[in-house]
Amino acid sequence: MTYRKRTTAIQVRVTEQEKRKLERQAKRCGLSLSGYLRRVGTGEPVAAFHSQRFHEPAGQRPAG
Repeated sequence: MTYRKRTTAIQVRVTEQEKRKLERQAKRCGLSLSGYLRRVGTGEPVAAFHSQRFHEPAGQRPAG
């Protein structure tokens, strides 16, 4: 996404549960809540971010 100076705010009321769900989804995608909502709201693709740990063969994962 091209950086643009953002000067307009949108206020949206949600429940605490909805906010937590949106924050979790944004985090999974590696985005801020604002960035996630902008992408979803404008129809841009949003994909979950997978850490390298999930792509390593079994037995080679770091302990923890």
